Amino acid sequence: LRVSARAIAGGDFAARPQVTKPKELALLTKDLDRMIVRLIKEGEAGYRRLMETSPDLVFTVDLRQGLTYANWTCQRVTGYTFEELASSPSIAGKIVHPEHWRSFVSLWKRLSLGDIPTGPQLVRLVGKQGQEIWLAQTFSPVRDAQGRVAAIEVVARDVTLLRFLTKEVRQRDEQLRLVLGLAQATAASIEFDETASKGLDAVTELLPQTEAAFLMAYDSSRGLLRVSAVRGLDEKLISKVVARPGQGLLGRVFQSGEAESYLSPHEVATVAANSDPPGTDSFEEALKRAGLPQSLICVPLRAANRPVGCLVVATFTEELSFQQSDISFLQAIASQVAMLLENVWLRAETELREITDSLTGLYTHAYFHQRLAEEIERSQRYGHNFAVVMMDITNFKSYNEAAGHAAGDQVLHIVSDAIRSQLRGSDVACRYGADEFACILMQADLPRAERVLQLISSSLASKVQKLEGEAAAKLGLSTGIACHPDDGTTVDELIKVADAALYSAKLSASHQTQTA
Repeated sequence: LRVSARAIAGGDFAARPQVTKPKELALLTKDLDRMIVRLIKEGEAGYRRLMETSPDLVFTVDLRQGLTYANWTCQRVTGYTFEELASSPSIAGKIVHPEHWRSFVSLWKRLSLGDIPTGPQLVRLVGKQGQEIWLAQTFSPVRDAQGRVAAIEVVARDVTLLRFLTKEVRQRDEQLRLVLGLAQATAASIEFDETASKGLDAVTELLPQTEAAFLMAYDSSRGLLRVSAVRGLDEKLISKVVARPGQGLLGRVFQSGEAESYLSPHEVATVAANSDPPGTDSFEEALKRAGLPQSLICVPLRAANRPVGCLVVATFTEELSFQQSDISFLQAIASQVAMLLENVWLRAETELREITDSLTGLYTHAYFHQRLAEEIERSQRYGHNFAVVMMDITNFKSYNEAAGHAAGDQVLHIVSDAIRSQLRGSDVACRYGADEFACILMQADLPRAERVLQLISSSLASKVQKLEGEAAAKLGLSTGIACHPDDGTTVDELIKVADAALYSAKLSASHQTQTA
């Protein structure tokens, strides 16, 4: 009978006629049942071995008992053992990401009712070590004798890396789009601060959790970093911040070219506590007054291996704190912003060279006429007065012939330095001719212009005393003043009046300042 049973189980239908009696049939049925049970167990064991070696997560959830099976891949990906996962139904609230909890609950309600999705379903989890996990799940129902869903078998593929790469590609595309837009917006601009401001807008758009940011640019003439653009902070407070290369957080990052990140309030507090050097204009002191952020990243701005400045971003909300992955992304953005700033700086430097006198460093004759026309228009629009000053070096020709051209060039340097030292940042100083100079004094009336010229003459006199030779003692300034709008409302009128006053001063014995 056993031989017959094996033959029938193996598909040898010719053996069937040998089984004819009821007793033989009963024994055969019993033997077949045992064989079927054994085959099922062997099949299940083989299936489990296959599942244990699968790269996918495979688990079974009994709708009454909870998790009844999970392969080893589940532990490898999530960090939780089967015992931990099956310990309590509340474990799901710990593993499922808060942002996906509602959709997760809704999905399992559908599954329990037999509504099985046809395609993969994405779910976002949080691993035991806090890592983010993305799974693409497919579901198969296990039904009881009445056809009701008793359990759900789940096969889930870990797509975390794919999600990350997809996000990276999208971020790169968005970064390229914004950088191209920024490049187009700044193509016609020579204003460094304007470009810095637009660059900061691009940074905050690409890194949306940023709640505060500012950009520091290096001022080579003063040897320090100054604020060029601010977002989300007290601009009056932050605009006072300065840093020298190598000093404090900003100076360190600028000089080393290495980013520094502080991703917790405790780490940020250590930055504020170490002001180097201490002072009211340091970033560390500003941090204390503005309120400590939850996280902070400072990256250098470098273009063509030349330091341009540094960029600082911060968050004040715990949920928005920066992660380690944000640092490299911010560095990539910063490199693009730095390149644009460098291009604007080079363009501005080239244009400045075109309107700057190479010997004295003052603006040229042509630029004086351009700026004077602009100031007349601005004055007429806003009602601001200004003064035009013309200056001539007395006895310069005699000194140049006696001491030589090199000494004459030195005098031109001395005069231009004396002029610069007494002007405000908004004033305009130009070399008008060989030994002639012209200035536009913003929002200045006649008394103000006369005081400025007295200070320039005094500064020049002290410098001239150091020169050797009798001819040097006779050096001085003849000056003339014209005020807008009293003495003229056009470029030609103001220059004509100031020039006439200068000519009168040159004719006078004292060479004193003359006015219209």
